[in-house]
Amino acid sequence: MSHFETQLSLKSKNFPRIFFRYVDDIFAVVSFTKEELAEFVDFMNSQYASIKFTVEVELDSKLPFLDILVSRNNGSLDFDIYRKPTQVDRFIDNSSFHPKEHKLAAFNSMIHRMLNFPLSKSNLLKENQSHQICCNTKWLSFF
Repeated sequence: MSHFETQLSLKSKNFPRIFFRYVDDIFAVVSFTKEELAEFVDFMNSQYASIKFTVEVELDSKLPFLDILVSRNNGSLDFDIYRKPTQVDRFIDNSSFHPKEHKLAAFNSMIHRMLNFPLSKSNLLKENQSHQICCNTKWLSFF
């Protein structure tokens, strides 16, 4: 994919200035019309028969990318934790017979995500309250 991306940037006259890829997911910021976007996707799909791209366009100035919800807000980008509408927040119960590491995996993942994603203070507090990870806001201000 890295080679494909490099070749694409050299061949395309409209290659996005902001283009982030994680494995097979790409986040790009473009100022294309719908027709130009369709042409660019067709161009990308014409490069290799085994690689096919699809497009998801922002809705209400918001676009999910991996675990992040990216929102446009007065010329800047805001970030929040993205959960699919089918998310049920069910985790391995402490009374299960799973190994302790499995029980802690979801908790560790949520903490890591909360502390390492560039969340605004309000989104950080919302995330903290939604999982009841910590009630003490002084603990949050430490990070």
